[in-house]
Amino acid sequence: MRKRQLGTVVRLAPLLAALAFLLATGDILSPRTCHADAVHMPPGVRLMPTVRAPFQDGPLALDAPVSDFQPELTRLGYLDVTLPPFLADPTGKTDTTKALQRAIDHARDHQLVCFFPSGIYRISDTLEATQQYYQRSNGQIMGARFFPCVLQGSADGPRPVIELAPFSPGFDRAADPKPMLHFRARKRTRHGVVPNQFSSNINFNQMLRGIDIRVGRGNGGAIGIQHGGAQGSGVQDCTIDVRNGFIGMREASGAGGGQYGITVLGGKIGLDFGLSEPVPTLVGTRLIGQERHALVYSGMNTLVAAGLEIESNARGPLIRSKAVRWGPQAGPMSIVDAAIRMPKGGTAIEAARPLYLKDVTIEGASVPVLHPDGVAFPEAAAGRLTIREYARGVLHPPFTMKERDMDPATNPVVRLQNPVYLPTLAALQNETPQASRQSVRDRIALPASLAAEAYAPPRDYRALLASRQAEIQPPVQHKQGPGLVSGSVMDRDLVAEHLWPPRVPPLEIPGIANVLDYGAKGDGRTDDTAAIQQAIDEHPDVFLPKGYFRLTRPLRLRPDTRLLGVSKNLSFLCVTGNEPGIVSTTGPKAMVVTADATQTSTEIENVGFYLPVEADRVAALSWRCGGQSLLKDILIFHHSLKGFDVNVKRFPQREQPLLLVEGHGGGAIYNYYHEDHIGQGPGYRHLLVRDTPGPLRFYQLDIEHAKGSWQSEIRHAGTVEIYGLKGEGHMPVLRAEDVRKLALYGTGGNAAAKPGTVLLSFENVDSLTLANVNFWPRLTANVFLGSRGYHPKDWSVFRDVAPDGTVRQSPPQAMPTLYRRP
Repeated sequence: MRKRQLGTVVRLAPLLAALAFLLATGDILSPRTCHADAVHMPPGVRLMPTVRAPFQDGPLALDAPVSDFQPELTRLGYLDVTLPPFLADPTGKTDTTKALQRAIDHARDHQLVCFFPSGIYRISDTLEATQQYYQRSNGQIMGARFFPCVLQGSADGPRPVIELAPFSPGFDRAADPKPMLHFRARKRTRHGVVPNQFSSNINFNQMLRGIDIRVGRGNGGAIGIQHGGAQGSGVQDCTIDVRNGFIGMREASGAGGGQYGITVLGGKIGLDFGLSEPVPTLVGTRLIGQERHALVYSGMNTLVAAGLEIESNARGPLIRSKAVRWGPQAGPMSIVDAAIRMPKGGTAIEAARPLYLKDVTIEGASVPVLHPDGVAFPEAAAGRLTIREYARGVLHPPFTMKERDMDPATNPVVRLQNPVYLPTLAALQNETPQASRQSVRDRIALPASLAAEAYAPPRDYRALLASRQAEIQPPVQHKQGPGLVSGSVMDRDLVAEHLWPPRVPPLEIPGIANVLDYGAKGDGRTDDTAAIQQAIDEHPDVFLPKGYFRLTRPLRLRPDTRLLGVSKNLSFLCVTGNEPGIVSTTGPKAMVVTADATQTSTEIENVGFYLPVEADRVAALSWRCGGQSLLKDILIFHHSLKGFDVNVKRFPQREQPLLLVEGHGGGAIYNYYHEDHIGQGPGYRHLLVRDTPGPLRFYQLDIEHAKGSWQSEIRHAGTVEIYGLKGEGHMPVLRAEDVRKLALYGTGGNAAAKPGTVLLSFENVDSLTLANVNFWPRLTANVFLGSRGYHPKDWSVFRDVAPDGTVRQSPPQAMPTLYRRP
């Protein structure tokens, strides 16, 4: 398909000369600008004009001037960096820095994906992927979250490489490291824009996919990628070769964004996540040959790493969490399914903050796990240690929180603790009747005062400082190669267990059905239902280009349907109200309904759902497929058809969830986030999982500010695993009832429950694991996005009603490193 779309490029000398002149003068690449009476910005700072059509303040501007270049590609939503007028050289012979920067900026301003064909792109300076500002219809200037920089690599041939030229200026100083590729968003405060500053918490939807990074010689201060992002942002399917550089990647995306399929080769540090948005997720990662540390973390709330392979001759620590001034809520780590090999010994993990490990094998380490007060597994030195489950909490001194606009009467002193709660204290004591703090340091109970307050009833349910289950064996011979780490957790491809299969951009999938070829218009007005449904019925792979594709009836997917968009901020299915063909149908009243079956290979990826608040009886998606099904990088836009210049008090009260997982719904869901708070009744949920056997896995689940009685809910379900849950607002974040097995491997966000209530509620859950349940205290009473804060001394993190009727509720200010039952 791609070859047909690209056509033949005629490279004539006169044309090139003219293009070179225009590029030099900047005439043909002038950005989209506001009207003359709009706010003026400093040079280099751009203000995206108000979107008026087809939907005011909608995410996609179809009323804006289209790009003058590559019309066949830009109609689909792509901009090729190698075609005129950019002409970036993919041979690696000439410097492409300026050409790539122009292409990145142009693609952002015209809402396109910046596409890199296979090749080597040599640069000599930082490529800036900077998100700008947007002016709403009510005059407010906000971050331009729907004008992101999205960089996509081709899968037709070797993965494209952005390569830093040898001895590039400014990249030689490790004391002042410099990134090759820098994603960031211009700052905005309640007082207005601050264009010379940047904020990661509004760095939305900025993405790097399928492009490798390589550092040339003489660049000892180079950072491959710097990207601290929030909702919808991250790095996917990327190898970062910093054997000639300093750091593979600095900062991390969380809060609905994440890092997936990253390999880092060499460097002093592989991943330096000293700063991050809440609950960064790291999935399917290989860190090979770092000279100091493979992973450093001191970011916001829990880092959740799943499917992690590390090998290095460094003395380490290879994984390190640091205690920083922000307090105990910065730096916790949950690591699940990991293999660490240290042929020359050293420290594998050093944790100054709470640590949870599950199915982690460490081989060759002189010190497998180190805490500030000692070694956790001294008997396993230089052998092979397989940790089935390990948790270590931290006792923190009181600290002071400072927030803007805080009521002076508010007590800013916070006393957070990170205990381990298990129902097996008596069993542990029976194993070692004469147990002392010295002999079983990592299994001893916390001070009696805290232990006695932990749970009642029963009294024998106590707070522990740490818990461990492990096996120790001598070193073994290993098969070489990524994914082949022999031994207990092992002989498993840990990366593949958690990561999606190899991805190919829809532009390059042979035989894919482009809905435009079936008569779909994508203008937000024409009814495109029949055209898209025909494409689905006739082909397994269906391509949704850039546009608003209006639906008046549910799209019904086959068990093998792969519905693929350009990017979640570009390819939208939309409704304009409570369509009779949807709300009157039998079965799920949703825009898209998957097949209800276990053995399915359904995929929905990079698709947006324009679902206005006026359509309060319509859900975006009924996910009923299981097996190997995959839901990845979707976006649900849920504001008014009239934009932001409206009275929100007149909206209908939605009771229908936005995302519904039911029937045989399962598989893996990556990067689901939602944060709207208007027009919601008590029965509303951002996410509702019900009546499904599973298994179901969420990787990065961000639930914010909903006004239902619970922001999300799981009821009558089988096995559910959540690798990173972020919550905001003062309404409870998650309720789970009648679930066979639920594992939550890390939380975060500045959620704060109302006094006397909880953020997480569990009832009749047969098997429950909560690891690093850690939220950022929010004390201010000022309302933001419909929510306010409450001091953590007045509420609890969780309440658990076990199947036998036993009720346990965590004490206020306790953020458990582990709670496990049974």
